[in-house]
Amino acid sequence: MAEGSVSDLLMAIAHDDTEAVRTLLDANRDVLWAADGLNPMTAACLFGHFVMAQILSSYGADRSFLKPAPDDTAEHVAVNAGHID
Repeated sequence: MAEGSVSDLLMAIAHDDTEAVRTLLDANRDVLWAADGLNPMTAACLFGHFVMAQILSSYGADRSFLKPAPDDTAEHVAVNAGHID
């Protein structure tokens, strides 16, 4: 897989493809930071992919967001999307 883009990373997250996510992040950690729109950590939390959120965090993804409460942290996004486990 090539360096990839934020779109490639979001697609891998949506499909819960941890191998593809690790490959993309090993090639290009800049994809962790979306200029605008949905960022990878938010996507992982919205989809309820807890392991994916842990992987993103281990690569340096920020768990806090520049959004007002109740969606200001990764945990809040997951809970508000109905993923409380």
